[in-house]
Amino acid sequence: MPLPSFDQANKLSVQAVQKLISDRVRLERRRLGLTQVVFAAQCGIPLRTYKRLELGECDSLAALIRVSQFLGRAPGFSSLFPELLPPPLGRLDIALQSIRAKLDARAAKEGG
Repeated sequence: MPLPSFDQANKLSVQAVQKLISDRVRLERRRLGLTQVVFAAQCGIPLRTYKRLELGECDSLAALIRVSQFLGRAPGFSSLFPELLPPPLGRLDIALQSIRAKLDARAAKEGG
């Protein structure tokens, strides 16, 4: 089975993305050689919830987080919600920064 890709996830339905996630989780579980029973226990979620997750029928964010933590993938959530960067500086902002820097340098030179 090829590795499910999330490249087109923005254009897919919620159900299709759930299927991609469930397929990827199933592949990871199988790669580790674990049964559903053992994997669910390792993740700390009920077996019924895990089975529903593998079927793409689970809406539990907590289950997804626990699975991600067990697989060591929880740090990947930062790529979903990156730190917001300040807006790019406009020409006026850049000019003002330059003037401030020159004034600060002049004040330091005169004061020192």
